[in-house]
Amino acid sequence: MTRVLIYDGSAAEDAAVTRTGGLPLLPDDIAWPRCTYCDGNMQFHARIEQDGAFLDADGEPTGDRRVVQVFMCDNDPGGCSTWEAYSGASAVVVLPPGPAPVRRAPDGGVTTLPEVSAVRVVEIDAEPDPGDEFSDPYEEARAVWMGDPEQRGRDVLGQLGGIPSWLQTDQMPACAECAEPMRMVAQLEEGHDLRTAANYGGGSAYVFVCPRHDLGAFLWQQ
Repeated sequence: MTRVLIYDGSAAEDAAVTRTGGLPLLPDDIAWPRCTYCDGNMQFHARIEQDGAFLDADGEPTGDRRVVQVFMCDNDPGGCSTWEAYSGASAVVVLPPGPAPVRRAPDGGVTTLPEVSAVRVVEIDAEPDPGDEFSDPYEEARAVWMGDPEQRGRDVLGQLGGIPSWLQTDQMPACAECAEPMRMVAQLEEGHDLRTAANYGGGSAYVFVCPRHDLGAFLWQQ
């Protein structure tokens, strides 16, 4: 099954759920990320609740959950290398589940999206075909969703977990701690409304975490 993220109306800016936009929930000892290119405050993009992506020392699934919060610089579109993992123009904060205070956006820079969007997860029967190197379960799932005339294609906000649907070449990042390949937490689309969408150059964004360390990475392709 491919877990597709579907736009589900508006959400509160501080909702402790998977959503795009709004404000992050961060412990007091974690600062709002700043871009290393322009030194501006980054824009908060998404809060994602994820499970099943984490392994113990023996490589066995732990069943642990994490809250993954995603930031990207949008102060100088095209001027900071937001499309590259580890460029310093994006940040992924990985936290254990549990209460955390709402972090108000700092003054200066583009810090929030114009809209807070709730998402629901729809499971669509699309699996990778081991015999087909071009098999793309996410695109197959999107086609199933858009095949219903009552559904809007732009309501697909991405996928939870799964296999990256690369728009260019495979850019799977490695963990900065252990050098092992990361796992995808989510693939994100720009949004259901062009007026309030995130800026991924018209493409898709990819959020990764290390299955053994609470470290993440972000990039986008067009």
